[in-house]
Amino acid sequence: MRGKRLLVGLGILLGTATGTAWGAGVVGSIVGADGTINGCYRTQSGDDVEGRKGQLRAVAAGEGCAKNERPITWSQGGPRGLQGLTGAQGESGAPGPRGDAGPAGISGYEVVEASVAATPGDLTYAYAFCPEGKSVIGGGGSVNGGELRTSVPWVEESAWIAGVRIPIGGFSDAAVSAYAICANVS
Repeated sequence: MRGKRLLVGLGILLGTATGTAWGAGVVGSIVGADGTINGCYRTQSGDDVEGRKGQLRAVAAGEGCAKNERPITWSQGGPRGLQGLTGAQGESGAPGPRGDAGPAGISGYEVVEASVAATPGDLTYAYAFCPEGKSVIGGGGSVNGGELRTSVPWVEESAWIAGVRIPIGGFSDAAVSAYAICANVS
């Protein structure tokens, strides 16, 4: 008697394990790699054991339906929904660490002027030099009695140059002035 019980118990255990493995394989084959699920929809009622009209059963891809069924497929996921509403404003974060100090920039701004008398018929230049340690950062030139021909920086010497040519027979008291804008630059 004990031997029969053991065989029956072993048979139930083996049957359960086989059924579970078979069931996992069937469910895995019902849903396709693309997420499509296949089924058969019963279109007629009858007295047979298979069921009534409207009954749905899942089948593996490629498996046919019975003569009183129609194939049907659907997807695990539907179409993408509409964009949701914008969420509420979040709380302000904690202040960040203090940044490094920036460069010093420009200081000690001053304008230096230099004027020279211009001789008619000659090209005459005026040079406005910045004080020692300062750089030329801009400038200009002006002339009375002639035409300003040059107004440029002379960076190597921290100066501004203005040049003029007074026509022969032109204004005898002509002069040219150069203006250098100077500053300490870091």
